[in-house]
Amino acid sequence: MVRMPAEGRQVRAGAVSRNLLLAVAAAAIVGAGAYGFFFRDPGAVRREEGMHFECARCGHPFVKPPKELTLAELNTRPAALRVACPQCGEAAAAIPTVACPQCGKRFIPASYRRAAAEGAGRPKDVCPHCQTDRDQWYRDYYRRNP
Repeated sequence: MVRMPAEGRQVRAGAVSRNLLLAVAAAAIVGAGAYGFFFRDPGAVRREEGMHFECARCGHPFVKPPKELTLAELNTRPAALRVACPQCGEAAAAIPTVACPQCGKRFIPASYRRAAAEGAGRPKDVCPHCQTDRDQWYRDYYRRNP
């Protein structure tokens, strides 16, 4: 069956149904994505409640909620970021911490402690709790799980 569109071109009926099928498939994909985004289990994704810090002076660990971080702090590299400690009050003494990929405990990486160090090589970020080299762990992990 051949239809004549307004422009005078001939279009097969199969082409119209193919376009309709593509439109329905696209709508289904968008709908599934929206459903997954709005109705996902909130416990399934671990959400950070803020940025984790540890005071280099007194050793106090704390979490600074996102609402308390200034725009300048949010735009600063973690290695160079320093904030005031709420316990001892020392300005620019708290340094961001990272979670060890092996044991999960938080620590201040050596590269953050010496952020302004000379460029003679990057210090190793080794977990003080389980002695895991963080960089090597990630290299090995992504080599096994590409």
